[in-house]
Amino acid sequence: MMLKDKLEKLEKILKEMERFIIAYSGGVDSTFLLAVSRKVIGKENLIAVTAKTEVESEEEIEEAKKFCKLLDVNHEIIKYSLLKNKDFSSNPLNRCYFCKKILIKKLKEIAEERNFKWIVDGTNAEDEKDIRYGKIALAEEGVRSPLKEAGLRKEEIRYFSKEIGLPTWNKPSNACLASRIPVGREITMEAINRIEKGEKILKNIGFNIVRLRDHFPIARIELEEMEKIFQKEIREEIIRGLKELGYKFITIDLEGYKQGSFYR
Repeated sequence: MMLKDKLEKLEKILKEMERFIIAYSGGVDSTFLLAVSRKVIGKENLIAVTAKTEVESEEEIEEAKKFCKLLDVNHEIIKYSLLKNKDFSSNPLNRCYFCKKILIKKLKEIAEERNFKWIVDGTNAEDEKDIRYGKIALAEEGVRSPLKEAGLRKEEIRYFSKEIGLPTWNKPSNACLASRIPVGREITMEAINRIEKGEKILKNIGFNIVRLRDHFPIARIELEEMEKIFQKEIREEIIRGLKELGYKFITIDLEGYKQGSFYR
């Protein structure tokens, strides 16, 4: 299918749904979906809802607010705890399943109260290749994924995002902070705070695509820009910053950044 045809298919799907809630993360996919939806069904038939729990970074929440303001869409942030739910905080292999179940329940309450017909998310056509336990919950709850239905892949979404001037077109992929903790190790607020502060240190130094995997007291850093790490001043700054957070050993993963490395 030609690119233009995929975009037309997406617009047709959105128009037929008429009125819906978007589970909005502020990432590349959900921002593109939000922009096209705003154009097709209008502001009054659309609401973006962002979850604010212990495992979303403050930076991601602020970016979601900024993008919604830019697109002139109705935006709500719902706050709740995931760590109080033992199915999630015990950090099983299918942790994301429980996260999505909790979120969708809250979105359905909003949909029922305000007469929204559908709940949709930003899953794209390539996400089927990944290990995503959350997609089982989406299927069980009847959440639709218009980008996937239209056959749009990540690079195509980035292309269209750039074409229409979205600032997210080249935004790196991200995942919640809980994904930095080894499966089976309990997710605690202490660990989440440590990871968020540690990644902020690394990003302020200049690393764009980076993960701080928390094997406390060991920090395992995954990078794409590996060449920077060979600069003595940068290494010293990283060591100093992460040791102040309580890490005793600072390591660099020689394989570099790997999406979902605790699942591989």
